[in-house]
Amino acid sequence: MDFQIVADSCCDLTPEIKKQWGVTTVPLTMTLDNKSYTDDETLNLPEFMTEMKNCSAKIGSASPSPLLYKEAFEAEHASFAVTLSSRLSGSYSSGNVLERGTIWKTGYWSSATIATLSGRRNKNG
Repeated sequence: MDFQIVADSCCDLTPEIKKQWGVTTVPLTMTLDNKSYTDDETLNLPEFMTEMKNCSAKIGSASPSPLLYKEAFEAEHASFAVTLSSRLSGSYSSGNVLERGTIWKTGYWSSATIATLSGRRNKNG
C-alpha cells in the first residue's frame, strides 16, 4: 500500500473494517478517578461502562501522545490521520506536532473537517 489511514480510537471501526482498509489506530486514554484505561482492543467495554456509571470521582480522557502517532506514521511514507474534532480533543494537535521536520507525508482531517465537507457539521464541531 502506498499510504495508510491513521485514526484515533474514537473512530470506532470494527476489526474487519480496519483490516480491509488498512487502518492503524492510536488509542486515547480514559481515566476514572485515578485509574487509567487504554482505549484499544484490550479494553473490556462493558466492564469500563459499569465502572464509569458507578464512578463518583473525576472522569476524563487524554489524547494519544505524539510518540504514538510517530510510531503509526513510520509504517508507511504517506499517511492520512483522522481524529476527533480539534475543538473537542488534543488528538489532532498530537498528530500534527510531528508534521514539521519529518520524513512523512501526512494529511490531517479532524471529524469537524469531515463533517463540514460532507454537509453534516453541527454547531459543536
